Amino acid sequence: MSKTQVHIFHRSGVSLALAYYLDILIIRISSGVVQARPIVKTVFHTLRALSNEIDRLDGVAAGQFDLNRTDQRALDILHRLGVIPAKALAEALGLTTGGVTTRAGNG
Repeated sequence: MSKTQVHIFHRSGVSLALAYYLDILIIRISSGVVQARPIVKTVFHTLRALSNEIDRLDGVAAGQFDLNRTDQRALDILHRLGVIPAKALAEALGLTTGGVTTRAGNG
């Protein structure tokens, strides 16, 4: 699974195990291994297009506000969870607490 896919699934609150399963299903549908009904294919392709557009929008916002993707993920986590300790934020981001506090101090 690509980092982008993990980021998208993680950001939407989907567990990594479910994200991995969805990724395998996506590959199987895309390659024709699994025969999907037309509505499933339509939903699948629409969700992929939406995911790409959200990723593009994130990139535009990052440039506009001088944020990197990790900053955006941190803001999303804080928006959803409210005030949390640096350790919890670091764990959610997959960073060390030093990395989180260093970035916060530079912002």
